[in-house]
Formats: sequence, C-alpha cells, structure tokens
Amino acid sequence: MKLLGYARTTWAEQVQGGFASVQEQEQRLRAFAEQAGVDLGKVYSDTGISPTQGTCAGLISILDAMEEPWDGVLVVAPCRIRDMDTLSFDALAELKQNGKAVLVADDETAEALAERKKKVPPKPKPPRREDERARRRKIAERLFKGREAGAKAGKHQSGPAPFGYRRDYSQRATEGVLLVPDPEEAEIVKMIFREYLRLRSMKRLIKLLDEKGLRTRRGKRWSRAGVSWILKNDTYVGRVHFGEIRAKGRHEPIVPPILFNKVQKLIRANNKRNRKQIRKEDAEAVLRNKDKKPAKRPARCATSSAVARRKSQRVVASSGSGVA
Repeated sequence: MKLLGYARTTWAEQVQGGFASVQEQEQRLRAFAEQAGVDLGKVYSDTGISPTQGTCAGLISILDAMEEPWDGVLVVAPCRIRDMDTLSFDALAELKQNGKAVLVADDETAEALAERKKKVPPKPKPPRREDERARRRKIAERLFKGREAGAKAGKHQSGPAPFGYRRDYSQRATEGVLLVPDPEEAEIVKMIFREYLRLRSMKRLIKLLDEKGLRTRRGKRWSRAGVSWILKNDTYVGRVHFGEIRAKGRHEPIVPPILFNKVQKLIRANNKRNRKQIRKEDAEAVLRNKDKKPAKRPARCATSSAVARRKSQRVVASSGSGVA
C-alpha cells in the first residue's frame, strides 16, 4: 500500500502551541509507516502565515497528483485535513471521489492494515519489458489526448501559469483549473506592453523595469528573453494553444487585442531594422578587410636538422663529381 503524508499547523498552534509542529508530525508519520509496513512517499505540509490565513500548496500538490499510483493520505489527526478555512472546496470529498483514502496514524489503523496484509493475495509477476513500455505509451497517449481536449475547451495546458495569472482551484470539480489574473503581476504585464510601445526599444524597457525595481516571479531582474516572451505571448489576449491547437481561452484577457497587435507590428519592424544593421556591419567589415594588404609570412628559421641535411647533400654532390 502506497501512501502520501500530510502535515499542517495553524497560526495559533505555531504561536501558542497545543499541537505538534509539521516536523514532529512528519516524524510520527514516518515512524507509523515503518511500524505498519506501508510505503510512505513524500510528506507534504502547510503552515499558518497570519491569524486569518494559511498556506494550502501542500494539499493542492496532493490533489494535483490524483492520477499517480498511490492509495491514500496519511495524517496524524482527522482535523489536519478536514477543518481548512483556506480552501473553498471540500478536499475530503474530492479525495473520496477519486478513490483515495484518508488514514489516521493510530492503533486502529495499524490493526486494520495488519488485517489487510493477511488477506492480500501474493504479488503477481512483474510485467515484461514490452508490456511495461506499452502501458507507459498508453498512459502518455491518454494524457496527451486529455490535454488536447482541455486546450480545445479553452483551458491553459502548457506548464505553470504565465506571469500575470495564477491557477484557480475553487471550481476544480466542475469547471476544472482555470487561469485568473493576478492583480499585481497583471499590472506589470500591462505596463510592459504599454511602455514598449512608447519606448520602442527592448533595451530601454528593461532599463525602465530595473529603475522601478520590478522583478520576475522568482525575484530576479528581467532579461531580454523574458520580456520578449511576454510581448509575444497571445495568452494575454485570451488565447490558449497546445501543439497545433489554437483556441479562444476561458480566462480573462489582460491586454487589449489592439495594443497586442501594435506591439507585434513594432517587434517585426525592430527585428527587420536589426537584420539590416547586421548586414550593413558585415559588409563594412568585408570592405575593411579587403583594403588591407595581406601580412607577409615570416621566414622560417632553418633548424639544425635542415642545415645538416643540406651539408650532406653538398658532400654527396662533390664526391660524385670527383669520381666522374
């Protein structure tokens, strides 16, 4: 039986005590799994960040891994996963709907697992390599078809949410995971499009972002590649794409289509101007090199072996002439 672990503390528990920390909870879960003989994978955790807010990234990571081969979630107490004010949906119901159990690390669960071990039939022989490859290929094809269907339905499929958006899990059970604008990042995206059209230069735009102290999602300085990716990404006008699929997205656009099209036209004009400048510089370099006289090749110094070889040739020639 393969399980994932989950540990959580609230802000009040971290400040006032009254419940084990996430590190202590993980230790208890590991000890229970070793004693019960179950395979415990990664232990996810969430903590409180203020009296009214707490993180939920750990639990969402578990929900995102529903399609992976694991059987349930192990917690130290039911309240760790049941009473969560930070979520707008019922995590327990979603786990149950996907056939995942929630187990508590106590004596009752240990006895139930021991009884289950007695009833479990012997493990079948591992599949042959050809069968395993076919199984993985089927899984990959199913995932690819699912992403294609999601793209056709207007859902973003390519990796993490683009800068300016975040993923909304509140309607996961009905509408799926959709993109919603992030207020702070969306304003930066709008400014990037607007200022590029005003400054008409990528270099000056990056300098402006540095002067304003604006950074990427990872806290780094903006690069030319990062700014160019944003300016050319049609996700910001409400489009989604996956492979060859192009469709109207179900997310809210950040940039008006008129502004986006003007930016694309300016990018093409700047690229054409840069290519002409590069060709002009290359031609000037060729003319400069053509006017220069080729440098004389330095004379080679005769080595001792070459001198000895010439002396021996003179000796042979003179001896030959004497015999004649």
